[in-house]
Amino acid sequence: MLLDNERMDLEWKANSKSNFLKTVSAYANYFDGKIVFGIADDGSVAGITNVEEEKLAIENAVNDNIKPRPKYTIGVETVSDKKIVILRVFKSSKPPYLYKKIAYQRQDTSTVATDEIAYQQLYLEGSNLSFDELDSHADNLTFQLLEKALQEKVGIQNFSSDLLRTMGLLKGEVYTNAGMLFADQNEYRYGIDMVRFGDNDNIFVERQEIKGESLLKQYESAMAMFDKWYSPYEEVVGFYREPRTQIPREAFREAVANALIHRDYVLKSNVRIAMRDTGIEIISPGGLPTGIDKESYAKGLYSQIRNETLAEVFRRLQIIEKYGTGVKRIRETYQEFKESPKFDVLGGLAIQVILPKVSYANGINITADYETQVLQFINEKIETTSSEIKETLGGSDATLKRVLLKLGTDGKIKKIGNTRGVKYQSIL
Repeated sequence: MLLDNERMDLEWKANSKSNFLKTVSAYANYFDGKIVFGIADDGSVAGITNVEEEKLAIENAVNDNIKPRPKYTIGVETVSDKKIVILRVFKSSKPPYLYKKIAYQRQDTSTVATDEIAYQQLYLEGSNLSFDELDSHADNLTFQLLEKALQEKVGIQNFSSDLLRTMGLLKGEVYTNAGMLFADQNEYRYGIDMVRFGDNDNIFVERQEIKGESLLKQYESAMAMFDKWYSPYEEVVGFYREPRTQIPREAFREAVANALIHRDYVLKSNVRIAMRDTGIEIISPGGLPTGIDKESYAKGLYSQIRNETLAEVFRRLQIIEKYGTGVKRIRETYQEFKESPKFDVLGGLAIQVILPKVSYANGINITADYETQVLQFINEKIETTSSEIKETLGGSDATLKRVLLKLGTDGKIKKIGNTRGVKYQSIL
């Protein structure tokens, strides 16, 4: 009889003398898995002769060689009248789990040692700490940019070591990684890389790479480059000049802040921002935090913060409003346009956000539902003002103005009265 083929969470072994402890380390570090003893290389059931002796040998091998001790169970089953021993290893709460001082992971049906980055990520998970909470071992840091921002945004005049401790940037007399990242100059050699492309990706119109400087400098530089290349404009529609946006600034602001807050700082790479005529692509190093799936992330249903100290500083500075709402807020900025932002996880190693350039059909672009509601309200009221419409239906002044202009252009309503006392009437 043949059993299931070996896979990432299932491995066969002839007996406990085979090298299985690397796989125990891998399962304990990453996910639940089974090791079945008594299976030949071709997948046939060879069986175990002395089951109790085999169980004891497996238990002793795990207890003596895997540090710290993982969670596991050992059971016996009968297949084709032969006994097999099944070792079930569970993902455990204090990684990294080491075999001979090395942490392992599964790659398809193979077990391999983790690299330095994966090891550090396991260590952070096991210590229940995030990168920004760890000691940085940096000294002689200055915070002029942060001090200025706190004075302007929050009105804090007394910038002191006690304030840095309150914000989680200083622990005792030691700067945390968060403190290092917000310092004017720091030792972290990865930051943000921004490129404005020309007609194709071989043409670099402008490029800025900012590293070893404050996260605030990175954020402000990104916003300045956005304002340079995607500034608002006006378009004449009928007898009026209408304000237009190329890409919602609020969407870009949220996306950049999220990239700097939620990126995996263990990974040695930059946040990358590619600016094109068609839109902006933002790639942030690191996959989704544990407990968040791709679908939930893309819909903005809920979020888990990778670097809470960084997030709290950005919140204090009123760059973000509250935790876990970035994707939702980005989507909201596109509600009145036919284009939509896109969110993706690239191979589990990076988060990609695409902010498309918006278009205006016939100079107007608003949601169909809102337009229908406005027209229905005017029909019911016979005559009404924009203030009455907004009070009942909500919406921004700019959006309502565009809706009223479009309805007038389409010949569905007309204006009555002068500029101050103008009313709107349905054309039946």
